[in-house]
This record gives sequence, structure tokens and C-alpha cells, in this order.
Amino acid sequence: MGYKFVEKTSSYVGITVGGSKDAPVEKYTILAEFPFDSTRKRMTLIVEEQNTKKILVMTKGADSIMIPRTTLPDKERKIIDDHLYKFACTGLRTLVMGQKEISKGEFDKWNKKFNTVNTSNDEDKDA
Repeated sequence: MGYKFVEKTSSYVGITVGGSKDAPVEKYTILAEFPFDSTRKRMTLIVEEQNTKKILVMTKGADSIMIPRTTLPDKERKIIDDHLYKFACTGLRTLVMGQKEISKGEFDKWNKKFNTVNTSNDEDKDA
């Protein structure tokens, strides 16, 4: 698809788009990372594009988990379902990727709650 991961550190990811050797590296600061696990069947990154300062939630995972979480029109969903079915019939494993832009305010509100839960004791997490 023309995307190439060229760098990854604990704090950012660098990609090139288009496949050209001269393509500029787009850098994304990692704000939060949720690794793949067998319960969620997906992994998620929240990143900030370093040039535009856009905050993106990027998720990839099993189609059985991802497709129901989309807001696709029925026509587009059917097209995707047909492609996924054809891929499965040929023995291919598939991952579905999704992305949503969120505002700085939305991220800050979420991050505050997330940090509160992560630093609370186990009794607080159940509430």
C-alpha cells in the first residue's frame, strides 16, 4: 500500500508514504500504546503527528472485532465483507485498520482518566 515503517523508538514512529526512496519521513509521537492481547483482539496507538499536531487514534485488529465498531455505510461495509471473505477463502489472514482524529481536549480528558486509573489501587479500578 506504499507505507513503510522506517523508525521506531519508545517515543515515536517514523513512516514513509508512497514507496519512493526520497519520500520524507513522517514522524508520530506516541502518546499511548495498547499492545495486542487475546481479549481485545486488537492493538491501538494514540499518536500526535509532529508536523501538523493532529492527534490520531490508530487501531488494527481482527475483522470480527473491528468491523462492528465502524460507522461505515451498509454499501461500503458489504464491499469490505466481500473482500474479507475472498481473502479468507484463499487462506489469507487479514487485519482491519482504522483511524480517527481526536481533538487535544478529547485526548487530555481521556488521558487524565487513564492516568487516574493506572495510578489507583486495585479497589479503585473496580469502581
